[in-house]
Amino acid sequence: MIQSFQKFFSYYLAPTFHGMTLSQWYNILQNEKTSINWSYFYRVLPTTLKSLANSLLAQIEKQKYQTKYEKLTIKPPIFILGHWRSGTTLLQNILSNDYRFTSPNLYQTTNPKTFLVSEETVITKLFSYLVPKHRLFDHVPFGLKSPHEDEFIAWHSSGLTSYMGWNFPNAAKHFDRYLTFRAG
Repeated sequence: MIQSFQKFFSYYLAPTFHGMTLSQWYNILQNEKTSINWSYFYRVLPTTLKSLANSLLAQIEKQKYQTKYEKLTIKPPIFILGHWRSGTTLLQNILSNDYRFTSPNLYQTTNPKTFLVSEETVITKLFSYLVPKHRLFDHVPFGLKSPHEDEFIAWHSSGLTSYMGWNFPNAAKHFDRYLTFRAG
């Protein structure tokens, strides 16, 4: 029963652009490349409500943490590059088990502007029960605390990623330009 509800939630209720602020969501809605088919308008309301909450939380996070994270020294990162389905997630999962490395998790990558103030809340803990325990297209472990690829940060904070083509397939070629550094 819970698994079927998790699939229903993932397909129909979960807002795709979890971490966007209202201004970012508005920019997507105004873009001529990202027109939304009426059959998917049931996703607009939850995404709009979440973007409103994100706008408020982003301001709170900025006021609370900006001076702290401006002083941070960040060690050089390790980038995992590879084609989809080539084992990059497996490698990231293995590396994240080593205490010398860190990796953003699903919650952090989908809420890049608010996770410092919202990740450990009661609402997020309750929401974690709605997230499937495995990815829907394969059997890789999945959850809000699972390591996750940083491309989702670009997706949920700016929309400047090829992943936008997943939501707007008619504009996939437009968003594929973010796969390279070439202008297009």
